[in-house]
Amino acid sequence: MADRTNRGKLSTDSGPIIMSNPPHPNTQLASRILKASNLSELRDLYKKHGISVNSNYSVNVSDLPTSESDVEGKGLDDLVQASHAYVNGQIDLPKGVQNLIDKFHAPYQIRSFDVEDIVVTPSNPWRITGDQPVVVNVNKVTVEPGGQIFVETDAAITIQELIKT
Repeated sequence: MADRTNRGKLSTDSGPIIMSNPPHPNTQLASRILKASNLSELRDLYKKHGISVNSNYSVNVSDLPTSESDVEGKGLDDLVQASHAYVNGQIDLPKGVQNLIDKFHAPYQIRSFDVEDIVVTPSNPWRITGDQPVVVNVNKVTVEPGGQIFVETDAAITIQELIKT
């Protein structure tokens, strides 16, 4: 497997650093894809990497659609909310409901970024964004006065050393 670590020091001085899933067209950062073929595997990936999803799930599991013909309008929204609660470990789902969710959404992927050093300057932000989960591992982050970090998606972020100057 090729080394996918972004070596050296990255700086927002010359433009924003964008870590996104799916990839943002303006990013040149190396990343790797963590794949899951079904909802159960996705739940395992979330647990392994410490990802959690905002979920205010309030529908009774027994009220969820169990076949494609039952999925109309709100039924699909309920399945999405149930899948978020499931991967967070908040609820268990019957295998039939998991299979139905997989039919609409599988395969799943999480984008992972490994970076040695990032300097966040006041001229541009560091953005972690997208509509799918992101895992970020950074050795050292230096945030200069006025530097901004925006986390706009579900993410697991590990920083070994954080310096605010």
